[in-house]
Amino acid sequence: DYEDTDYTPEVERMNVTQIFDDFLKITGTERAVKREASDADLLLQIASKKLDRLYLALGRSIWRNPLVSPTENTASRVLGGIEYFIAKYGYAPAASAFSAANFDAFLLELDKAGAVLSEAWMNPSDLGKFADLDATKVQMQREDQTRGVFVNRYVSKYGHVLSLNTDPNATPGRINVFSKNDIKLLPLAGRQMQIVDLAKTGDNDKRQLLGEYTIEVRNSALMGTFTPS
Repeated sequence: DYEDTDYTPEVERMNVTQIFDDFLKITGTERAVKREASDADLLLQIASKKLDRLYLALGRSIWRNPLVSPTENTASRVLGGIEYFIAKYGYAPAASAFSAANFDAFLLELDKAGAVLSEAWMNPSDLGKFADLDATKVQMQREDQTRGVFVNRYVSKYGHVLSLNTDPNATPGRINVFSKNDIKLLPLAGRQMQIVDLAKTGDNDKRQLLGEYTIEVRNSALMGTFTPS
């Protein structure tokens, strides 16, 4: 009989798109005075500053947003973030003390469920927990002028090897285990970040910086979050 050993049934989950926008303005005075930068250069300069804020909002949304999908169009849609999908569908046990034994047990449960364990993601403030695991065994030479340990890989007693990755947008106090290949940022067709002209009011030229995005989270049932108490 035909038997496919690598087949895993896929379960469809829903996410929604979310609009990210800001506004640009060039006043009549700015257009009239003599300056080195052209209107296009000035617009690009203003837009680059606004984009920094929008990318921060987008990064936070990718990690932290709850999924909000209203049935009518008077409320905003909010895309569900990575932490939302793990909490709802993945393995997220109750908080426990961070130790090698507890974290290894957490990884073992994910392994039993069929997860491929290769990456852990966390806020930079949580990376020190891994360096502290063997702090009593670290010996410094007296003449060494540096202190501190940077850890980028973790090996469990069960043989799991994880790269340790940080993102300042992730919520502090959570260690998330998943592969970045299972996360995709997707714009709504034709709605990538762009500048849109708005109606002129007074002597100001106004533009809208607009984008509409969602994220695709694959295999969220095989992702996990360890919460140190």
